[in-house]
Amino acid sequence: MDDRGPLVRRLVGEYHMIDIPVGWRKLVENVNFQLAHISPGYEIYQIKQKFGALRIYAKCVAPSNEANQEVGEKIFDSIIHSAEIRSTHICDRCGQPGIREENDRGWIFTRCPKHKDATND
Repeated sequence: MDDRGPLVRRLVGEYHMIDIPVGWRKLVENVNFQLAHISPGYEIYQIKQKFGALRIYAKCVAPSNEANQEVGEKIFDSIIHSAEIRSTHICDRCGQPGIREENDRGWIFTRCPKHKDATND
């Protein structure tokens, strides 16, 4: 089942993509809820894993009557930054506590002890 529907509808841009490891889906769902509260029309360019951490590239789209757009954008950006930091402590396979490490092939992943040696098939 593909549960990315609410995120896919927000995709914009030429190189848009959403590739969320299973273990981070709950984190991304929470981020989506928070961002939508700050900016109901926000746009996503990419969500992916990079160097063992979640990366969210999105734009705050404030309503035209937003009195304090700059504050809203700072909160928006801080929500994204916080999620990216939290992802470095969550196993990308199962969502349990994890550690960011480099495997023998040079790939960086955040994994729990159970999935530490799992390949990225």
